[in-house]
Amino acid sequence: MKPPFYHNTIRKIVVAFGTLFNELSINREDSNGIYQEIPVPISYMTKEKFIARINNIQQPGDETITIEETLPKMSFEMTGMIYDSSRKENTIQKMRSEVDDDLFMFQRVPYNIDFTLNIATRKIDDSLRIVEQIVPYFTPELTLKIIDMEALQINTNIPITLADANYEIDSQGVFDDRRTVFWSLNFTAQAYLYANYRDNSVIRKAEINMRDLESGVFYERVIAELDPINANSWDDVVDVKITIDDQEDNPPLIKGGERGEVDLIWVI
Repeated sequence: MKPPFYHNTIRKIVVAFGTLFNELSINREDSNGIYQEIPVPISYMTKEKFIARINNIQQPGDETITIEETLPKMSFEMTGMIYDSSRKENTIQKMRSEVDDDLFMFQRVPYNIDFTLNIATRKIDDSLRIVEQIVPYFTPELTLKIIDMEALQINTNIPITLADANYEIDSQGVFDDRRTVFWSLNFTAQAYLYANYRDNSVIRKAEINMRDLESGVFYERVIAELDPINANSWDDVVDVKITIDDQEDNPPLIKGGERGEVDLIWVI
């Protein structure tokens, strides 16, 4: 059974998407004509839970908290993921580590990850102030650069496309109830997912024992080893030292051949 692995790729994309909107604020004019900067907090939750929390704040007779004090707010969630065959590459092509040539993996798999950003405000003008700080940056996409495969230090540009923006006003209830303005912005991130990586270790020493197949008479042993023995594949100067002798020290490990036997011994 293959060992479990987890690269945090999807989680990194979710966090990166939410980070795009975590410092938004709006300017609101008070009754004295003075503008105040109001931060717009954001959290990860479903739209249903987001609306339920807002409705709980708007209970009749609750004089301690008003909706003006709790809105505007934003929430976002990952809503789905689908394979993108249009970005498929050669699956047997190898991707190698930027810092260790011994680490590699086969080609990554393209997936589109869908997100929804929800906006709730008390006033229509507040919602427009928020939307106008978001939409112009997506033309129709905005590119994020993340390290989505940390083991191989692979940096990827993730295009995030704004698909559509939907607007509604929640005016249900009695006439005196306060209204809530909702916006839902739908995005798609063109991401990649990765299988587990592999270690392509360097063979540093190999021994070949040659003998007669019928009589078992030992002929000679050939030893090939790196010089220096601890050399790596990225070193500029690496030699291979060959040693030949006629002393049999090692028992046969792998046999084969028509007229003789060859024992192979390698040390990594």
